[in-house]
Amino acid sequence: MEDEIVKRLEVVCGALALPLAAAAEAREAEVAKLCQEAFEHSFAAVCVNGCWAQFALQTLRALHAQSPDKQPVKVACVVGFPLGASTSETKAFETKQLVELGVDEIDMVVNVGRLKDQAYGYVLGDIKAVVTAATRADGSQAVVKVILETGALTREEIIDGCLLSSLAGAHFVKTSTGFNAAAGGAKVEHVALMKKAVGDRLQVKASGGVRSAADVQAMVAAGASRIGTSSGVALPLRFHNVVTEAELHKLHRRFQKLDKDGSGSISADEFLSIPELAGNPLLSRIIAIFDTNKDEEIEFTEFVKALSTFTNRDNLEGKLRFTFQVYDIDNDGFISNGELFQVLKMMVGSNLTDAQLQNIVDKTILEADEDKDGKISYEEFVKLITNTEELGAKLTITL
Repeated sequence: MEDEIVKRLEVVCGALALPLAAAAEAREAEVAKLCQEAFEHSFAAVCVNGCWAQFALQTLRALHAQSPDKQPVKVACVVGFPLGASTSETKAFETKQLVELGVDEIDMVVNVGRLKDQAYGYVLGDIKAVVTAATRADGSQAVVKVILETGALTREEIIDGCLLSSLAGAHFVKTSTGFNAAAGGAKVEHVALMKKAVGDRLQVKASGGVRSAADVQAMVAAGASRIGTSSGVALPLRFHNVVTEAELHKLHRRFQKLDKDGSGSISADEFLSIPELAGNPLLSRIIAIFDTNKDEEIEFTEFVKALSTFTNRDNLEGKLRFTFQVYDIDNDGFISNGELFQVLKMMVGSNLTDAQLQNIVDKTILEADEDKDGKISYEEFVKLITNTEELGAKLTITL
């Protein structure tokens, strides 16, 4: 259930704890990071301003080419954003240009003032102009979502907006832009009302102010099939119970301090500034375990997932697995004679000769290798540790 909810997430252009949304100050590095995170976590889509459409498309296509088995991430672009007050012709032109570039989805803002005026013919034509412009040369159509800005509407106006969107041929109705502070963001009661109004004819997207896992679950329960969020990877991390909300913020502050060059990732040199690790002979192994995508840099998601093992006092299994990984250099699920030698060599340095060290390694393998296959499995490794509770306590940190 939680994996399915995560797949419904649509990330608005903004980094974790820097919710830029579709703001003017969004920059190329942030859009690239957004695409990387969305692809890594199999989000439904990324939502960007039109000027970033081609870049986002190219970035996501390159990522998918490298990992073709992963779910593709769609590109959505905003139109008439955030006020919805541009002419219908302008919205249609924007839409046509974006669809020709290859954009999958269009999030248009309805003319809120005209909807409140009950100018139904105008509003219907406004939406229909975008739906028509979203038709591709081959006859297929990009998905059109109509942003109603529900916080600025009465219940009756929300229902009117939903019905007009349906009549115009749109595919989604969406709660909010997230830019109207007075109107506020998505509300559960509005999502439920929208779902009741459109039934199975259209889908509902909740967006604006959706920041916690509890928010997402409430919106989905009310009828939302898509969630727009600027919280990025924070939500899947919370869904999978990796860290608490308070721990997540503490980890992000710690990450920012370590990321001295502001690159969005931590290098080995930056890792050395952690006092507890500065003199650790196994630092290279620790970085290798943290670095799940093997790019020799630690991104925030990798940082959180790794450190969460040590913040959870009850996660003894995770701590034992991490310790095993330190020795399992090739990550095949076993510790070979050579791997044990390499790691112990890092630890003892020149304090023992290679012959002395090899003797210790051979004796350890002989003692632990119950099935006599010449290597140590995880289960055999755990039996070697005489006091797992003590190890768990030593590997628990307080943020």
